[in-house]
Amino acid sequence: MGQILEYETRSDPTLSLFTMERYSAITKYSISQIHFQLPVLLAMILKDFLDCYGSSENSLKPSTGIEEGKCTWMSVVALQRVSDTQKKIFIDCYGKKDEKKVASVMEIYRLVGVTSTYKRFQEMNNELLLTQIQQVSRGLPHKLFLRFLNNPNRSTP
Repeated sequence: MGQILEYETRSDPTLSLFTMERYSAITKYSISQIHFQLPVLLAMILKDFLDCYGSSENSLKPSTGIEEGKCTWMSVVALQRVSDTQKKIFIDCYGKKDEKKVASVMEIYRLVGVTSTYKRFQEMNNELLLTQIQQVSRGLPHKLFLRFLNNPNRSTP
């Protein structure tokens, strides 16, 4: 179901299906068992971010998510904030395998503050995530999830 939703989203040339509700449905239905929802959701959001910005301050790199036109946390947040002009550029560039177009999307991410939003999102959710890890990971080693949560690569550039 998650793959079908993602496929439908990629075939939308106007990006009108890029909503937080759609992104949440993609992540929810991409999961095979409810017990793994939290770690998979965390991993997907982190992957979206690291796909664009790498794991360190000096490793900006092109995103395959941008080139492939995937509905990601980053794209949804950006589309919530862009001006009409930026939206036109975003739609024209998103999902294209062209370095300049990927760079244009990355610049829009920078201009609309996606990285700072991610940092705030990360900070606001740490306590909630710690509690959920304790509850959801019954029978699984907590340190596995805690190591992921405390991974220094989660910081923004």
